[in-house]
Amino acid sequence: MFRRTRLVILTGLLVTVSACTTGPQTGPDPPPGGPEIGFGHVHGVDLNPADGLVYAATHYGVFRLAPDGPQRVADRYQDTMGFTIAGPDRFLGSGHPDLREPGPPHLGLIRSTDRAQSWQPVSLRGDADFHALSTAAASIYGWNSRQGVVMRSDDDGATWQYGATLALTDLDADPTQPQRVLAATEQGLLTSGNGGLTFEPAAAQPPQPLVLLDHRPTPATPLAGIDAAGNIWNHTTTAWNHSGQLPGAPQAFTVTSTDRYLAATDAGVYSSTDAGRTWTLIAAASHGQR
Repeated sequence: MFRRTRLVILTGLLVTVSACTTGPQTGPDPPPGGPEIGFGHVHGVDLNPADGLVYAATHYGVFRLAPDGPQRVADRYQDTMGFTIAGPDRFLGSGHPDLREPGPPHLGLIRSTDRAQSWQPVSLRGDADFHALSTAAASIYGWNSRQGVVMRSDDDGATWQYGATLALTDLDADPTQPQRVLAATEQGLLTSGNGGLTFEPAAAQPPQPLVLLDHRPTPATPLAGIDAAGNIWNHTTTAWNHSGQLPGAPQAFTVTSTDRYLAATDAGVYSSTDAGRTWTLIAAASHGQR
């Protein structure tokens, strides 16, 4: 499953994600000659099928979670807000540049084909700050935090159509129905059947509002999500069921296969191989000095 990333903006989580709210922010200053500042806030986490490694997009750069520990990619401190691995070595992102690099404070849509070693601008440079990105077939969906609007591109990010204006915490496109996209909001789960132009409440609502969600590659249990307290919810064809507990408030969440989930908290990045019932810390966050 290759998809997206997201932000969390619920009022109750503003303390943990104050660095990720909307506004004319830029990337953090790298410490010249100073100590490694580590992860910072994790905006997105995903698996690259080309090398089998997990990558974490953070407030202080993209990290490759190698067997010998997290490794900052290309010594870059780019604040990668929106992030998804849309296929083997096909990374999509957004956010704010490393302050050592020229350009406007908003990256628009950017793409990497060399595992985040370098990024190329695709569109909306200076105009869009996508805090959520999701792909389905030829479509890319993004939530542009500058206007609070859902946007869709059907030509690999070259041009965009504006959709609904929403206050959301996550956006996820249905890989089997590219015109269907779901939004996690403080008021509940919303669904769109027209490519994000309009939304309505989903017929089946989880017991608690989700802050992050993802599609699973199984018709019997097509959705998984996580609420603000870290509870994991899996949706069957008829109802939402509780399956486990993430040890901490969630920052990012992704389903990479039928039973493998990835998630991040302020403690680091976790992996589950039993659909969220149990979790293993695979990369501890080091916050260092700024």
